[in-house]
Amino acid sequence: MRGFGDSLGCGSIFIDERWRIEVDSDGGAKVTIVTTFKNLSGEEQSLNEPHEIQFREEEKPDYFQCDGLTISNNSIPLNLAIQPFNDESITIDLRYTSLAKKEASWWDISLNPRHGAIYPLNLTMECYLPMEAEDIMFRNTKSEDFLIDNHHKTAVNTFNGPPYFFKLAYRLRRPEQLEEQNSIPSSKTELTFTNEDIESVRNSMPLLNFFKKQLSRDNEDKPFLGKTFLIALHFLKDLIIFLESFEKLGLEPDKTYLFWKPYLYPHKDGIASYLKNEKGYNNIYPLDNLESVLATQQNSMDNILVLEDGGYIVPSLHNGFENTLEKTIGAVEQTTKGLRRDKEIEHITVPILNVAEAEIKTRIEPPFVADAAIHNIENLLPETLRGKKIALMGLGAIGSEILERLKSRGTDITPYDPGAIRRIEAQTKKGLITEREAYLAVRDKFLVIGCSGETSIDRSEILSLKHKTYLVSTSSDQVEINIPVLEALSKPEIQPLKDHDNNIIGKSYVIRESDNEVQLLAEGYPVNFWCSDSMPNQVSDIILSVIFLSAFELIVNKNDYPDGINSVDEIVKKYEIAELYEEHYHG
Repeated sequence: MRGFGDSLGCGSIFIDERWRIEVDSDGGAKVTIVTTFKNLSGEEQSLNEPHEIQFREEEKPDYFQCDGLTISNNSIPLNLAIQPFNDESITIDLRYTSLAKKEASWWDISLNPRHGAIYPLNLTMECYLPMEAEDIMFRNTKSEDFLIDNHHKTAVNTFNGPPYFFKLAYRLRRPEQLEEQNSIPSSKTELTFTNEDIESVRNSMPLLNFFKKQLSRDNEDKPFLGKTFLIALHFLKDLIIFLESFEKLGLEPDKTYLFWKPYLYPHKDGIASYLKNEKGYNNIYPLDNLESVLATQQNSMDNILVLEDGGYIVPSLHNGFENTLEKTIGAVEQTTKGLRRDKEIEHITVPILNVAEAEIKTRIEPPFVADAAIHNIENLLPETLRGKKIALMGLGAIGSEILERLKSRGTDITPYDPGAIRRIEAQTKKGLITEREAYLAVRDKFLVIGCSGETSIDRSEILSLKHKTYLVSTSSDQVEINIPVLEALSKPEIQPLKDHDNNIIGKSYVIRESDNEVQLLAEGYPVNFWCSDSMPNQVSDIILSVIFLSAFELIVNKNDYPDGINSVDEIVKKYEIAELYEEHYHG
């Protein structure tokens, strides 16, 4: 351990410093600096309050002082003015400049933590970029990797010893570029759905139609009228019928904001075109633009109801959009991953109805998700699964169903789960050999399937893969496989992965240390949505009905649901969803 007590004349050790740099799309920057040190007694201490400074690109002053921080010529001399450092000052240079604002629109953040002879043992840099940022790049004077998450627009690294200098650069899409990207093909260029197509989908969802007719008949006051809806659900054909049900109860398309995920949905453009041109839904955006939309449209939003898949909107409202949060009635979340994100919120101030863990969903949905996942994997792979060595990461509801389908295909399965009880069940009930460590499970495998709902394939697992191993996920978004780590471990020349017909089916990475190729199917997104609807409508019918009724309950019986996570099992019983489902589908 390195100490600086002698140079300061105070016997203190400067341990850690953490920088949090938050940048917005208008050139604003906020820097938070937290310093930790050890005193003479060996106790760790930190400043009572983090030092913060914020400024806007167009308002950089020549001189500005706030809470012990001084900005002079775009630098921040920081005088800690605390006992261990006496009157010593620590100077940190921050230069936040915009570069060519032409077509490329490149911006950079350049930092030079300069403490004279004083350096912390560890310096953590956390950069939070605007959602419009793309092509994020990192340069520094050391060879350490900087973990970049392009999806969440973050970049984090911890340096040991002096970092000298680093620059984080990114391209910022300007408003006109965003408008271009968000635009939906017009009816002149995009084939939309016919009335016969819509009627066919509608007829395949009798349960949702039943509740739509029942509630619209019994609620002539239209409880959804005047409400703002923020919806992040899958852009599949059943979304059209789902929105129709809300419209019957007063939902207004011009007060509704729809966000689509970057999955390769089979009919996304056609669905978006139909909703825009035929139904008047003009607020349709990629999910990456969520925070930009909230920032620009929040004044026009009131009486907000959130319906989502993945836990994006509710955490965003709690982190930076408190004024909008105050106008929010509640939310409905339908995925385990989203529920996990919601539970990470320190203090939830709205009711969240938990469809993700509803008994009717967890019992009925998993077999159909597993069918879709295996079907798509077999379509994407050039070889049969029979006889192949496969690692299955996660033995929850969906993982267990995938396990059964892999067994029926004669594969050589190595199951893994972080929970010992699930591993023991696979051994005793299925007669399989499991591994206690994830990196051992993936060794020497033809295919690794992640279905844990968390990151199951990380640095150790990636480095344990043999040449030409296929990776695939069945979980939401790109959470299952740590893609930023995969990119950091790989050579920069990432190639498209193609099938025998020259169709792109993913990406190919080459690990620097071993030259092993890693073949990522569906770009790490859930394979069950790869060019397919994932589940038959008879399954989405029941899930969307639960979401519909949960939203209705939040409006008409809000006092029954306190702030925080609420079960929907009583709603399922109240409306006899299971009984009606059985009646409609099984006579």
